[in-house]
Amino acid sequence: MGGIAIAVSELLWALWLAAVLAVVLSGFFVWIGAKIARVEKSSFWRVVLTGIGAAWICWMVPLNNFLVPLRDTGLALIIGIILSFFVIKGALETSIRKALLVWTFHLIAQVLAIVITLFASAR
Repeated sequence: MGGIAIAVSELLWALWLAAVLAVVLSGFFVWIGAKIARVEKSSFWRVVLTGIGAAWICWMVPLNNFLVPLRDTGLALIIGIILSFFVIKGALETSIRKALLVWTFHLIAQVLAIVITLFASAR
């Protein structure tokens, strides 16, 4: 029984680490993307909070899939990623083209958070 508890504990730690990294990295990467895209309403705090919100949506939809199951976890992940685009577009009040560029930086941050977590939690 102890082995299962340790495995669950390690999984929860890895998910928590990935989520925290995703939020921090997303705020930073979305800020860089907004500057490159020349988004008009790209004050530092607005963009960082947008990144945090997009990361939160991107992670909460698939994690909530455990509580309210969709047909497939992959579907929940896709829905989370699409919703994060609309969070970015709406919060920054920008064009689709600029929002896509910022969103790309957001996705890079999410992938980086997962990769860092995998290396940090690997034995």
